[in-house]
Amino acid sequence: MKKLITILFLGMFLCQPAMADSVYLRDGRKLEGKVTKSGDNVIIETSGGKETVSAADVIYIAPDAGDTPTSGSAGAVTPSVDGPTAVGVDQVTRPETMVFQFMRKLTTAIPGDESLALRKQLETWRAAVHDRKRKVGSNWLAPKDFISRRAAYDENNKELQDVIKKIKPAVAGTPRDMGPAWLKMRQTAMLWNDPVIRNFLMAITDYQSGNYQQSYTLFRQLHADEPAFAAFAQGEAVALCELGDGLKALTPAMEFIKMRPDAPEALALLRRAIQKTSGAEAKNPLFLAAKELSEKYGELPASTSTQNKMPNWLMPGKWTFKDETLPMPPVDRYTVRQAVAVAVTGDTLLVDSAALVDATEIMVRIDKNTVVPAVVRKLSTTTKTGPMPALTLLTVPGYVFAPATRDEFAELNDKDATISSLGIFEEMGSRIRQTSDTLQVADSQVKVSGKLLPGEGAAPILAEDQLAGFLAGKTDPAADDGGTDQLIPLAQINQMIRLAAKTSSGSGSTKLKRTGGPQTAEGKTFIVYAVSGEKFEDK
Repeated sequence: MKKLITILFLGMFLCQPAMADSVYLRDGRKLEGKVTKSGDNVIIETSGGKETVSAADVIYIAPDAGDTPTSGSAGAVTPSVDGPTAVGVDQVTRPETMVFQFMRKLTTAIPGDESLALRKQLETWRAAVHDRKRKVGSNWLAPKDFISRRAAYDENNKELQDVIKKIKPAVAGTPRDMGPAWLKMRQTAMLWNDPVIRNFLMAITDYQSGNYQQSYTLFRQLHADEPAFAAFAQGEAVALCELGDGLKALTPAMEFIKMRPDAPEALALLRRAIQKTSGAEAKNPLFLAAKELSEKYGELPASTSTQNKMPNWLMPGKWTFKDETLPMPPVDRYTVRQAVAVAVTGDTLLVDSAALVDATEIMVRIDKNTVVPAVVRKLSTTTKTGPMPALTLLTVPGYVFAPATRDEFAELNDKDATISSLGIFEEMGSRIRQTSDTLQVADSQVKVSGKLLPGEGAAPILAEDQLAGFLAGKTDPAADDGGTDQLIPLAQINQMIRLAAKTSSGSGSTKLKRTGGPQTAEGKTFIVYAVSGEKFEDK
């Protein structure tokens, strides 16, 4: 079966023109270059010369798909947008982001050859949206590439179990020789297409093999790059505890429990980091803060394990983890959408519904160091007066906000206002773009001259720190400019708030007992992150 899988992959990719393919070998190496087949061998023309390897030693060949999402197209035009709206092309993984960038560039393009070239590129990227292309490294891959790589991972994971079964048990105090298993596990982890999940798999491989320093390095980078994932803060803290640096582990451990306030694993990890901290640090402000946070909780549930074995990594979605194995990720990749939310009651935020599409987890950034979970408040989508606006109410347990609501009949004419907007995808940057405006009231309707950029989600309008309405999001890649400029009036928003007052907050019961009241969240607007998974299937 292994030989058949290898032949299938070689046949699939060697029949295509190759430019700088990536060849993954069973000895853990990765070679890059033009690939050709010669009998039972594979030849890779690398920058350092030709490398010849046996086809049986090849795990997988990832083809170079070029810099554009479709073969045979002209070289991609890199958008040049000044200021906070610019998106680094290296960060882009979805073609929608490129569509919105070209839309923005078109607004200032000179009619003629320049605008024509931009429109051609725009249509190329729209086609990539339709084809569900995703960027990995420098390559734009199709769903079939993710499906085939998932199959290769699964096959190698089965081979990993065979390797482990063949390892002799420990005898007379001599530990098992797990070296072959760890090597195979690394080779398998490297096969996953998405770099975020791949690096997570590598991090837990390093953790299991006892390479805690490398595991910490990977988790620390993942945590910095993807702040909405609790498991990455968890991994950073776990690895530091294994390295004996309890004091340093306190920061990610506290971040982890704030992201998972009801998870016994989070409380156990925080208390472990506290125990690992030297007594000489007893008066350190960080240690005191961690101890104070821990003391707000009661005893851990009796079923909570505190042993130093494979942790239950709290990734979004349904993952299963076991010792000496790699999990089968439930998704091929993750997408993080984002939007600017505004506080409308003491415990509720209002945010663009488009940002929450297929969300597995929803997080709110309270401040620079605090990201916490939020819960959707479900309301009817229609009322007697018509459909509800495309906005969603979120409850944030454990925090209290200063509402920015106002009576819709308040005098708003000639009031100075600020529009706070943000690109719908996290890869578009998480710096809020604020635009100054002056409100005008005519025929009992508020009007603004400010407009959203293509790709920006619904944006709250604040006048004197009070809500005056929302600008509807412009996040449809198929529509001109991402959508039309529309105002969601205050009357509709207040109707939502009144309906919400008659329903449950949806926060539910908690698994861990805590003391103390809710904390105060400073500010009127907050960034919401929504994590969703993508699993590609054959159509």
